[in-house]
Amino acid sequence: MKILVAHNRYRYRGGEDTVVDAEVDLLRRNGHEVLVYLRDNEELTRMKNHHAALQTLWSYKAVADVTALSEKFRPELIHSHNTFPLISPSLYSVAKRLNIPVIQTLHNFRLICPQATLLRNGVQCEDCVGNLPWRAIVHRCYRNSLSQSAVSSSMIMLHRLLRTWHTKVTRYIVLNQLCRDKFIAGGLPFDVLRIKPNFFDSANEPEWVHRSGGIFIGRLSEEKGLKVLAEALSQLPDSQIDV
Repeated sequence: MKILVAHNRYRYRGGEDTVVDAEVDLLRRNGHEVLVYLRDNEELTRMKNHHAALQTLWSYKAVADVTALSEKFRPELIHSHNTFPLISPSLYSVAKRLNIPVIQTLHNFRLICPQATLLRNGVQCEDCVGNLPWRAIVHRCYRNSLSQSAVSSSMIMLHRLLRTWHTKVTRYIVLNQLCRDKFIAGGLPFDVLRIKPNFFDSANEPEWVHRSGGIFIGRLSEEKGLKVLAEALSQLPDSQIDV
């Protein structure tokens, strides 16, 4: 197949960036022709705040870029990863207009939570799940900023009203059953959600066959569950976890 992969890179490389690179490599190794459309959050350092806010709601640059790439490359499928903030959900409208099916991998909870983690002050929070996310503005959930929380919340509300999530995305990929359940509670149709966990190619790591204990791989941040892991280990004093 000819596949256009769209992804907005984070300023500091993270797990989503790694997944995109791994999936593109896997697709190419299996004979698919893949073109990657990338935006980078480094662009935000050269952008005025009001311009960045407008891009989050609707990116005219992404519309122009993806239209031009699609007309030249003729993809049979668009696989979208992170669109926040520079690609924006405008990507889906381009695909719909050009009659190209869209697969969207949901790496986080951005579609139902302006903070994207379902956490507030270190505690699980689902106040915005299935509701208009005005509470996120009141609590300054995104980066403890009233303005940035308002922009993130407005993006969700605008495209919920436009029914972008329901009418312009062909299939969603979620990483596990818990994520699937949360997105259904948030309003996504259950029949367009598919579970596909992240993967790691361990073909060149035969020594892993003889492993023991546990391993944590991830960013050292609150939402990754390190506190829960530490509490569990306190009940298993003979266990070893490599970080």
